[in-house]
Amino acid sequence: MGEGIGSFLAATPWAPLAIAFLVGLGCGWLVWGLKGEAGNGAAGASESALAAPDGVDGDDPKEIVVLRAEIEAARALLDQNDGDQDEIAVQLRLVDEALKRANGRLKVIQRGLKR
Repeated sequence: MGEGIGSFLAATPWAPLAIAFLVGLGCGWLVWGLKGEAGNGAAGASESALAAPDGVDGDDPKEIVVLRAEIEAARALLDQNDGDQDEIAVQLRLVDEALKRANGRLKVIQRGLKR
């Protein structure tokens, strides 16, 4: 029987992949199943704290409060960067227009030199 399994795995390239998938599925089910059984009360409390709107629940865990502060800081940085990007876009447009004018002048000079 050992030879039959070995020849089956060697002959079919999908067999090891299917076995690896099933092993991964089993391990995932085992890990998530055990985690769900052990932390049912804790998981429900954290989900309700995440679902609550800002300022409604005063019993937020420290991690959630820290994450909210980081998100607000990131939003402030994004808004600040938008202003900087607008200024850069204006300057880039001005430089592009100046380069186009200079290119036009060079073409006029080249035509004059060819005559």
